[in-house]
Amino acid sequence: MTKKRILFGAVDIGYRIKTYSDFIHANYGQLAEAESISKYVLPKSHYSTSYTFEFPINKISSLKMYWKTFWFFIKALFRYDVFHFLSGETILTWKLRKTELIIYKLFRKKVIMHFVGSDIRSEEYLLSKNNQLKKYLLKDKDLVLPPISNTKQLKLIEIALNYSDKIIVSTPDLLKLIPTAIHLPVMLNFDEFYENQINHFKNDSNSSSKIKILHSPSGFGLKGSEYINLVLDEIQQIYPNQIEILLPGKDKNDNIYSLSRYELFEKFSLSDIVIDQMLIGWYGLKSIEALAYGCEVICYIEKDLEKYLPPQCPIISANILNLKELIIISIEKLLKQNNKNQRLQKNKEYIFKHHDVKAYNNNFKQFWL
Repeated sequence: MTKKRILFGAVDIGYRIKTYSDFIHANYGQLAEAESISKYVLPKSHYSTSYTFEFPINKISSLKMYWKTFWFFIKALFRYDVFHFLSGETILTWKLRKTELIIYKLFRKKVIMHFVGSDIRSEEYLLSKNNQLKKYLLKDKDLVLPPISNTKQLKLIEIALNYSDKIIVSTPDLLKLIPTAIHLPVMLNFDEFYENQINHFKNDSNSSSKIKILHSPSGFGLKGSEYINLVLDEIQQIYPNQIEILLPGKDKNDNIYSLSRYELFEKFSLSDIVIDQMLIGWYGLKSIEALAYGCEVICYIEKDLEKYLPPQCPIISANILNLKELIIISIEKLLKQNNKNQRLQKNKEYIFKHHDVKAYNNNFKQFWL
């Protein structure tokens, strides 16, 4: 039997490519082979991951990048059966996207477009929503927001609908944009996760009696951080000697104070409460990894998206109107009993059932084989 050849690319957000590729090798090695291409390559210090072919745009001139990817595209046509594209990016440039997908169809290739959020949800929409977040939550009749997707993103959605075999979205809010898409949650191989990250698991909150609260967004303006920081200032005044607020990197850069993934794991191991975002309306990889370290996680879940939450989801749903109240409830509970290992075991049950790659075996058979 000839093995089916699968290519993953070309922008890897959430370390999906390694997760999927490893899963294929481990479970379908007799039926399929997986390779990958990446245009944006994270430094190894950020997180250890790798790709079969790397074309880092920050290190290659535009002209050289154009020709290298063009020749790779020609070779790929005759090498792969399935093309699984993440983050709205394919092998060729944006201007050739439609032509590229049409050629795949002519060659009878299977094409999967996998959208993760920012590829079809515009930054302008999120920034406008952030600036009017209280109005948004209170359903103010005077609220005016730009479209969720900009013109370029709408064109990408149209192309995907017309020329791909399947469309996957990582968060259920994107189903509003593409109702026919398949919602596939963020996932990792958690057996491997725990094996590789064992040195980070301290789970004693740094042997301090203080409750540690962490907020470390990847982008200040796209996570509702200004509201979160105001609430945390108030919380610090209420509990001056009982809590410690962790805002890593904030003093260095008021707009972005993110950490590398390994640095973030170190903070998770020391934290009791992690506040993710108060803007987008769904939880992502950071929330899942915080759960995997036994943290209590607080995150904004849109009311109309709560129907997509799996049963017994441990994430505390909050918005900027009730965030202070819910943090206080969590603090009071943890001051009475703060057993991080107990939380970890409870969280593990949830993430292995709903966010471990092995839980989606049937989906992957449908997608790839």
